[in-house]
Amino acid sequence: MVLSLTSAAKRFALVTGANKGIGYEIARKLGAEKDTLCILGCRNTELGQAALSKLTNQGCNVAFVNIDLEDVDSI
Repeated sequence: MVLSLTSAAKRFALVTGANKGIGYEIARKLGAEKDTLCILGCRNTELGQAALSKLTNQGCNVAFVNIDLEDVDSI
């Protein structure tokens, strides 16, 4: 999947582990900021898409990218 960064956002943030726990809460806070697009970086596509859906429904400005920091090809 290619992530398009065409957005009215002035800032972009990539949060890894954004599908649960602390990563999710950080993504929620950043995605709620008016001028920020928060990119949810997750290893598990299914959980990442679920977090994307939930945060989008809450009005957050978020996008999803499948990424595993231990897999250079996914970066």
